[in-house]
Amino acid sequence: MILASPESLVITSKPYGAFEVQKLIKFFTLRGFYYVLGFIVVMVIGVFIFASREKKIYKSPYRSIARLDMIDAPTNNEAPPPPPPPEVVIQGTLAQAGNPVPVPDALVAPDQVFASVDEISTSSSQIGDAEALNIDDLPTDAGLNVQKEEEPSPDDFIVTDQDYNEVVSRVLGDLQKRVVYPEMARRAGVEGRVSVKVLIGKDGRPKQGRTIIEETASELLNPAAIKAIMAQVFPPATQNGQPVEVWVVIPIVFRLR
Repeated sequence: MILASPESLVITSKPYGAFEVQKLIKFFTLRGFYYVLGFIVVMVIGVFIFASREKKIYKSPYRSIARLDMIDAPTNNEAPPPPPPPEVVIQGTLAQAGNPVPVPDALVAPDQVFASVDEISTSSSQIGDAEALNIDDLPTDAGLNVQKEEEPSPDDFIVTDQDYNEVVSRVLGDLQKRVVYPEMARRAGVEGRVSVKVLIGKDGRPKQGRTIIEETASELLNPAAIKAIMAQVFPPATQNGQPVEVWVVIPIVFRLR
């Protein structure tokens, strides 16, 4: 049985759509936020309570007892000492006391006279009637005349077999390689020349403490120049074929590359 005609049917939408969904989303979002916030607050309070609680230190009612294990002492495997050697019995004729037997005077050696300690100290090593010699009476100088050779003065002019300045110039190239540029002078950009007068010994080595700065571009360069010169060995100066000490001026050039 048809209750109504199709024309009388009216299609209407249900009261549910995007507006309702947005309302539900907002509701559930707020509820989730409150749940999480409450959980965080509970966790913070729990951690604070747990941290503020005093820690109890439990001590064991039992005491630790050291355990000693008895071990056997090490046995001494050393060999026993050897037995003492047997006593040696010396057999011979025993001297027996008896009546003394007289001996002729010809068989008795005459008594010898020994020198005393004082006579031995003053006796001479020569055989014969030599006079006694006392060491304390000898002169202390014994006629020796030791002369110490004096060093030449820096201003003395010493004639040598060869021009010693020319001899020294032959080793200036090797000497210049020994020079170590001072770091402070390098940073400051200091360059120049240092002339050092030094006393060369008979062995060709510069003598310690015998240096004079004749000319310098900076005080920063002096120690390096002296150090390089003292490490160099020069040909010794000769006079009549014999080595002599002589003063010489050596130039050291400092130049930045």
